Amino acid sequence: MKTMEVTEEVFSQLDRKSRREPRTAPAHPHFRIKQGLGLRKTGASLVRRENHEKMSTSIAGKQPNVKYHFKPFCLRLLFGPRPKWTLVRVLILIITSLVLFNWILVPVRVVGRSMEPTCYDGQIAVINSLSFIRHQPGRGDIVGFRLTNNPQIIIKRIVGLPGEHIAFHSGVVFINGKSIAEPYLTSQGAWEWPEETLGENTYFVTGDNRVISQQFRVERSGIMGKLYSWHP
Repeated sequence: MKTMEVTEEVFSQLDRKSRREPRTAPAHPHFRIKQGLGLRKTGASLVRRENHEKMSTSIAGKQPNVKYHFKPFCLRLLFGPRPKWTLVRVLILIITSLVLFNWILVPVRVVGRSMEPTCYDGQIAVINSLSFIRHQPGRGDIVGFRLTNNPQIIIKRIVGLPGEHIAFHSGVVFINGKSIAEPYLTSQGAWEWPEETLGENTYFVTGDNRVISQQFRVERSGIMGKLYSWHP
């Protein structure tokens, strides 16, 4: 009986111990490493979740320290991604255009019929101020010039060069006693002009429509440049 009682007591103690301390398998080193990585991943996901919550709250206006710059679509389309550089380029373009069309390529509008059939009334053309930098104006060039007493730009063709003897007989031009061909004329007219000698810097200019055109003696300093025109 004592043996049975002792056995029952031992079993009861073992049963209590097993209830108090449940059996667990021994932790393997590889299992511990995996468990640590899992904890790290869980921590990273929690950090990302916290950052996402902060961003959402800042957008809603709960954190005024965080600033978000928003550019309207029309401004981005007009000024591009860099508005400062766009304004600089616009200013450079404006300055270049002013210099180009005021001192280099001067736009003019033909008024009158004295240059027909080469230039027509109302035609738009430009005068290139740099055309005579390397060489002097030549015979047959259409030039724009100003007279000393008239600020208006006049457009005519050069017929006589400095130092030449020029004359007109029945509309035909004679230079130094010899007639010259003018293929750009449709009608020579009937001019009669005695021979005269041009000065060292004087050019004889007139229009292609000899019936109504006038003649001018122009100094080299008064010639602005060569005319470039195109027909519509």
